[in-house]
Amino acid sequence: MVESVLQSETATRSQKRKKKVNRVSKGEGSLYLRGRVWWYKAPDGACRSTERKIKSEAIEWKQKFVAERYNSEGRPPIARARGTVTVNEVLDDYLSYLTLKARKSLNVITQVFNASIRPAFGDRQPA
Repeated sequence: MVESVLQSETATRSQKRKKKVNRVSKGEGSLYLRGRVWWYKAPDGACRSTERKIKSEAIEWKQKFVAERYNSEGRPPIARARGTVTVNEVLDDYLSYLTLKARKSLNVITQVFNASIRPAFGDRQPA
């Protein structure tokens, strides 16, 4: 009897934990209705009109748009300028930020960067 009660409780819990059917994956963006036309908002904040009035057509448009936007690895395309940046440039930008904010730790951080990080990672590209 106790076992049947425990089994019924676990069955109801698993039913409650099911994922909602109409959810999209994180990072795909969302569709919203503006007037009579469906609009797409990308994860980066850019908005585009799908020029569709029917939701199912707007969903198909969004799926095609996301597929075109993503490369074969399943990631969004990386900006071309990022390939030319080095770790030294990132560290210089960070130190200029610390200088701008007048941080007391600027001297210590500069010494650590110059002693250990720049010699090892200076000419590499950041991840």
